[in-house]
This record gives sequence, structure tokens and C-alpha cells, in this order.
Amino acid sequence: MEMPLYDSLRGNWNINRAIDDRHSGQQGIFKGIATFEPQGGALIYTESGELTLGGTSLRATRSYIWSFEGFSVSVAYQDGNPFHSFEVKNSKSEAQHLCGQDTYYATYSFYLPDHWCVTWTVNGPKKDYTSTSDYRR
Repeated sequence: MEMPLYDSLRGNWNINRAIDDRHSGQQGIFKGIATFEPQGGALIYTESGELTLGGTSLRATRSYIWSFEGFSVSVAYQDGNPFHSFEVKNSKSEAQHLCGQDTYYATYSFYLPDHWCVTWTVNGPKKDYTSTSDYRR
């Protein structure tokens, strides 16, 4: 990538997310805005938008802390607890997160400066879904 990821992600992004929840048999979408704001060497990721799942629509928000060191990115929950990390050495990166007996697998694709996406595939006794988020300036 031509620019460091930290600088490339800063600012506002439009999000379009498709959710295929095989566990419940429901399809969903999320449309909103994500913002990466600098704070103490990290980027605070905040998304806000409309989630429609199973015929119900509601306002949804969440935040994460993205920290950078060399080619490594560590993502933490808003309270600072670790979520996942990944290495960025080309346009594709992968991550994994264990939550109880459920496993989250992420594939990041960066087409910077104006586009990136992440697909989460979640499998386990309590969850079985795929969530694909497309981010564009």
C-alpha cells in the first residue's frame, strides 16, 4: 500500500453491510457511517446507522480502538479488552477471534485510499453467520 494504514483510514466512511444469519435463517443489512478519529496514537473507530434484520429496523452503534505498530494492527473493544489483531503487508489480511465456543474469522481487503472491506465468518454452537462490510469514501 502506498500510504500507511493509519493515515489512509482516518476520516469518514460510508458502510454497507450484508448479514447472512444461517443460525436464525434471517438476512440483514446495515447502512451507516464509520469514522476513524485519532486519539493518543490510536484511531477510534465509531459506526452508527440503521440495522434491518428479520423485518425489524433499529438504530445501531459500536466503537473499537485500532492501534498500530509497524505492519501490525490490534483492534480492541471500546473498554480496551482485546478483540483481534492482524498483519498488513499487502492488500489482504486475516484475523481470528474466539468467543466462547464460537470462532470469528475475518478477511480484510484494502483498496485504499477510497475503499476497503471486511468479511466475518462466524461458526460455533451459538452462531453461524457471515457479515460483509463494504466501506467507501
